[in-house]
Amino acid sequence: MPVSNSGVKDRFFRVYDGGSPRKYVQYFQMEQPTLPTMAPRPTTAIQLDGGRMTEYAVTYIDNEQIPFEPIEVTFRVMHMSQSLQLVDALGNPWAKTTWTIGAHTWVGLGTSSLGVRYNSDGLAIPALYPKDVQQQTRMVSVCWGYNVPVDAPAGTPFVCEAKGVVVTNVQDVPEGQLMYFDVTAQIWGEINPNLTDWPTGTESIPS
Repeated sequence: MPVSNSGVKDRFFRVYDGGSPRKYVQYFQMEQPTLPTMAPRPTTAIQLDGGRMTEYAVTYIDNEQIPFEPIEVTFRVMHMSQSLQLVDALGNPWAKTTWTIGAHTWVGLGTSSLGVRYNSDGLAIPALYPKDVQQQTRMVSVCWGYNVPVDAPAGTPFVCEAKGVVVTNVQDVPEGQLMYFDVTAQIWGEINPNLTDWPTGTESIPS
């Protein structure tokens, strides 16, 4: 049976704002980042039976907050004229008066629109959000996905969305003869790897 693997050339990225209708940017000249496809689960510890491992030893949840902690990610974008707006699209980290991408004005994702994460009992709990007021008003969603390779006999596209992404730092990095922006961010909201297509939206073209 013929099969085909996915490669980096099949992987694409978008950033969505929180507006209605949603706007998005199709990223270009971005190094391939490592991104989570699920929120981490809480850690389980063992309580020994008086210091001994017997049939009376038990397990318990050691840290209930782990599933709700922000997940740090890093993006590297090549320094070019349009990349200034590509960085803006990640939540206006430079606090510009007008948060504009191309011809569109962007707005942040609301604190009540971050989806859920699951506690150790499997209950859906509304995702937390940062206390920093600037970050609260500049949250976005990051989406990435893979096309089904053209030589694959069949297949389902993989698309994942991470909600509630906030930037914590941007660095201007020279590397050889090229310049990059290294953007450090955190994911606070829901991570959904079960999409089969990109979320709907209107494309903003960086200028």
